[in-house]
Amino acid sequence: MRPTVTIDTSEFQRALRRHLATTSRELSEAVNMRLAAVLMRTFLFLDPRNPQAKRDEVKGILTREIEERTRTTKSGKVKRLGRLRQFQFRHKIINAMRGKRGQAGL
Repeated sequence: MRPTVTIDTSEFQRALRRHLATTSRELSEAVNMRLAAVLMRTFLFLDPRNPQAKRDEVKGILTREIEERTRTTKSGKVKRLGRLRQFQFRHKIINAMRGKRGQAGL
């Protein structure tokens, strides 16, 4: 026994009639334009097919250097404290969350 599927297209037909009344295009052209608009909106809202690329993009944003931590020596030279000591965007987010909880920043 094969399953039977029925699709109610009455709402689609009603919307199509309303749209055709407002446009000067032919039926095929109007449907194709609406379908293209729906597909474009769907494409823009879906996640990318490559999740690693999205992860890399987010990592790039979070690890963006905002400020470099340095110290001044007795002789007046400015010494960099290395990559581990740079102030990144993720630190700003963590400090904001801790501030909302009433905790001290990092």
